[in-house]
Amino acid sequence: SRDGARMVSCSKNLAVLSDARTWKKIREFDQFFGQLVQMTPDGKRVIGLGRDRTSLRVIDTERGLELSSVPNVWAFTTPFALSPDGATVAACQMDRSVRIFAVATGEEKAQPVAPSVRPTGSLSISPDGKLLGMIGWDGSVRVISIEKAEEVSALDTNQNPQGSFVFSPDSKSFLISGADRRVRLVDVATGKSTVEFPEAIQSPRTVAYMPGGTCIVAGDMSGNLLFWEVATGKEVARIAGRQGAIYSLTFTPDGRHLGTGGSDGTIKVWGAAGVARKIGEKPRTGKPGYLGVRAAPAEAGVTGVTLSEVLAGTAAA
Repeated sequence: SRDGARMVSCSKNLAVLSDARTWKKIREFDQFFGQLVQMTPDGKRVIGLGRDRTSLRVIDTERGLELSSVPNVWAFTTPFALSPDGATVAACQMDRSVRIFAVATGEEKAQPVAPSVRPTGSLSISPDGKLLGMIGWDGSVRVISIEKAEEVSALDTNQNPQGSFVFSPDSKSFLISGADRRVRLVDVATGKSTVEFPEAIQSPRTVAYMPGGTCIVAGDMSGNLLFWEVATGKEVARIAGRQGAIYSLTFTPDGRHLGTGGSDGTIKVWGAAGVARKIGEKPRTGKPGYLGVRAAPAEAGVTGVTLSEVLAGTAAA
């Protein structure tokens, strides 16, 4: 959730809402199929693929009751993307279109988008709410204007259809992870790669921006967490997650904790306590610092060195 107080996870068709600080279970939800759920930033709703495998279900977190649903979802993909404000959801439909719905009511909010290829890997709504990004069945990448319902950028690559697509905080570029074990930063306007990050050990399955947008982290199929500086493409840290392939990751809003979900069914929250890796010379001024990493459960009030402080040169060496 936006305040960092709650977290939701899903495994074997059961979603669990927990206190992010104590890991105490708040409520379970059995209305979902699979392992993909998302929570709105206010922590009031959870959305995921229903047990009928053809609809999205929106559940009230306080009462556990269904609030709305989205029909005719094509489930053989990553079927939906929640907008950053949690008000709308983009859903892949049986007819190959992508439609935008209001989370609270299930009402369609924009004209259908008909991409030139069926989306199958990652679906994402830009932070400004104007663009829809996706990886197609053939591995190509498409960026579509939601208002005009037309493609504004296309990129034919060797991307893994199960790779990751993530917009930058300013919506002007996006990250894609590929079958060639690389992550690229691509300009929306030109469709050209502007930064190519170092090759990972295994194909990165999921990518995220750290709050502030100066650093990204990728989780690969061998369980590594790789941190790169966006401006230079330089790797600044590499951590062995030790939880199988990393399938999901997310930062808390303040950037002090990173949650990861692994193929072994575990969830870890990496915090700022304890020295895990020394980061060498940086392109900016300041002393080399340390990235503190700690496995979950996360404790309330943990303080220490954040990655943003390390990159800014403000961490103590």
